[in-house]
Amino acid sequence: SGREFTVIRNSIRFGLEAVKGVGAAAIESIIEVRTEGGPFLSVSDFIERVDTRKVNKKVLESLVKAGSFDSLGVTRAAAMKTVSDALNGSRMKNPGQTNIFGDEMPEAEVTEEWEEAELLKNEKEALGFYITGHPLAKHEKMLARLGARKTSDLENAADREEVMVGGILRALKKKNVKSTGDMMAYVTLEDNEGSVEVIVFPDLYRKTNGLLSKDEAVLVKGDIDKDEKGVRVRAREITGLEEAGRRSYRKMELSLEGRESCSGKFPGIREVVDRYPGDLPFYLRIRLDGIETIIATACRVRPDRVLVGTLEDVAGKGAVTVS
Repeated sequence: SGREFTVIRNSIRFGLEAVKGVGAAAIESIIEVRTEGGPFLSVSDFIERVDTRKVNKKVLESLVKAGSFDSLGVTRAAAMKTVSDALNGSRMKNPGQTNIFGDEMPEAEVTEEWEEAELLKNEKEALGFYITGHPLAKHEKMLARLGARKTSDLENAADREEVMVGGILRALKKKNVKSTGDMMAYVTLEDNEGSVEVIVFPDLYRKTNGLLSKDEAVLVKGDIDKDEKGVRVRAREITGLEEAGRRSYRKMELSLEGRESCSGKFPGIREVVDRYPGDLPFYLRIRLDGIETIIATACRVRPDRVLVGTLEDVAGKGAVTVS
């Protein structure tokens, strides 16, 4: 990247000046060093070469959160660990200094990437918006199944109409009711098409206070409140999206095909399923010799993303459906 956004063939390369916390002096240092010595080969190579009086801790962390080192084949978790190790080990240097240890600073041995929610949160913090995904993407099918509305569609709803909307809590303003002293809240709920203000009255506030925090993904059920100031939602129920998703599912189904596949995978499947007991019926869809059979097992599971991922490690990608 250069200082500003640039067009490269059919793509737009992000400008460094648009990364929050990265100032002009840091950008000049990065571009100067890269121009003189060629592309950076790793995060540690970057830290060793730039002027760390200008490209300081705040700048480095912002660059990692923005995904600036992704093209080097390193996870953002590993990149951040390398930055942390460099700072804690006093391995950062200024121009003209040599490494007194006489060796190169090693890359952090971290293979596990941040959880998606943390990665996206950090990305938005550094860039002001999401690039690699959206926190609601994994909930889209569930929200559609429940009939949730988009915030952009609420203008078309009638006053006092009952609605359901899912989103991320972006702002929270608490307020005492003068007549009773009870606490209530005004929250900003954001989805991938806009945002809406949600009013949380005292009774509901007391029940859901633990959920009402910034960046929490929630499902709001309530009534439209329209006036000259615009559209708001008077909340009657607030649920975490993960919990709302679990409540909305009716069954989990695992598909297996071929005699050898079925017999060889059953023990591993049973072992995984037993680790995630819950209320959701677990079915097997077996395809043998051109015949398909659905078996309702005695197992009941918890619809957990880790369970789905682990089952697909055993049975194959796409083998699990939750509906």
